[in-house]
Amino acid sequence: MRTSIKFLIVAILAVLLVSAALPTMARCSGKLRKIVKTDSCSGLILQFYKKQAQLFQKYNGYKCTEPLKVGSTLCLPK
Repeated sequence: MRTSIKFLIVAILAVLLVSAALPTMARCSGKLRKIVKTDSCSGLILQFYKKQAQLFQKYNGYKCTEPLKVGSTLCLPK
């Protein structure tokens, strides 16, 4: 009986954790749709197409390097 109560509590906590994380994940993925690679939601390292990189750099205070490979740019916080 005690095992099932513990399992139920753990299951409820897991559901709450996932439901709390979903809006954050959705917000991050919706910001720049053509992101090639995002290492973290806060955007410590963003790699995406050059045009988006220029806009992102202009409005969000990031410094973007020249393209590392064709069509992509690496952006880091200033």
